[in-house]
Amino acid sequence: MRLARDLNYFSVTMAALPIRAAATRTVTSVKAKIRKMVLALAPQLQRIVAERDQLLAASVAERSDWTKHRPFVTLNVEPAIGAGTSADDKRIVERLLQAYRQAPADQYGAGSMWRDFFDTHHKSIHETFMSGDVNAARGILSNPAASNLFYGFDELGAAFVSKYHNERLAVASGCKDNLLRLAEAIGAYRIECSEHGPWLANARTPTDEVLQAIESALGAQVSFPDIYAGAVGDRSSRGIVTYRAVQALYLAFRVRQVVQSGSEASVPAVCEIGAGLGRTALYASQLGIRNYTLVDVPMTLISQGYFLMRCLGEDAVVLPGETRRGPGQIRLMHPGDFFVSTQRFDLVANVDSLTEMGEGLPARYLKKIAEVSPAFLSINHECNPGRLSELLGSFGGHHALSRYPYWMRHGYVEELVRFRS
Repeated sequence: MRLARDLNYFSVTMAALPIRAAATRTVTSVKAKIRKMVLALAPQLQRIVAERDQLLAASVAERSDWTKHRPFVTLNVEPAIGAGTSADDKRIVERLLQAYRQAPADQYGAGSMWRDFFDTHHKSIHETFMSGDVNAARGILSNPAASNLFYGFDELGAAFVSKYHNERLAVASGCKDNLLRLAEAIGAYRIECSEHGPWLANARTPTDEVLQAIESALGAQVSFPDIYAGAVGDRSSRGIVTYRAVQALYLAFRVRQVVQSGSEASVPAVCEIGAGLGRTALYASQLGIRNYTLVDVPMTLISQGYFLMRCLGEDAVVLPGETRRGPGQIRLMHPGDFFVSTQRFDLVANVDSLTEMGEGLPARYLKKIAEVSPAFLSINHECNPGRLSELLGSFGGHHALSRYPYWMRHGYVEELVRFRS
């Protein structure tokens, strides 16, 4: 039987040889023709690729120019890199880890970009926090430049720090450009007109003079705490002026402006959803807004807690699971707690996150905001599906919406919603 099978296999194989040979010749011929065509098209393909790369490079350059409010070469800056400061923060880290380990495991919506950030940049940090290792957690929280702890809500991190240090002049210029824009936004400086009048005089003003004008207009002194090594910005007598800090100072100004014009409360209550590093809460306290709540996911919340306690003292912050002792404390809250809370606010604010949340979350937040506050201040881009005006469709005519370009950042829109009962 075995010999018969072998003979049968041999005969079938031999019969197939002419077919295989023909097929091989056909494939070889086709490959030769394709190679000839590719070689003939090579110059055209190379030109197309070169043109594409040139267009992409031009696009990047043009986008970069559009982020500026004035030419960087005109700015009077002194680039600086933060040295950071040390502190006896063991008790702070212990409190933060206790709150973090009690947080719900998953607080990201379906399709949220933040879930990707967590999987790519935060998972190993999360495991360290969950282990309860105070020394390891302290190393991460006190030196974010060495990891990607801040990835997604701040520029200080391993993914960016080398680039920012190498381009410190450009970074410092961007910070000064935004500081001048802040001075113009709050009326501390005049808006310069390219058609007539002085031109680029603001750009040549020393940073400390700009800050003095801003403080005079705000009626309060502001500072830029240098607690993290590696932060890049423009040097000043108030600390290193960083990009996110200037954005936060503008929001604190707008928060105070809105609650002063629309609330009769002696101590207005403000809630910020998606609060970055918590800088706005810091500046709001400097501007007299003492009742402030932050709502954010655990990875960001633990960073906020560390930053604010280092800047304002351990007793200035109330973490999830802790009892608030007075309106002067900044309260940190997980999203799940916010959705079941009955606390009311005079204003809810959100910057650069509402349109980046997962499927269904923006509408859910808006519904809750309308229940707990008469006003909502939104500063967001419109690159993703679901603009604020579209999300408000379910409220019918029961709201008033004002909309205008955001002073501080091109491509963003500032919208103030006032809900009608």
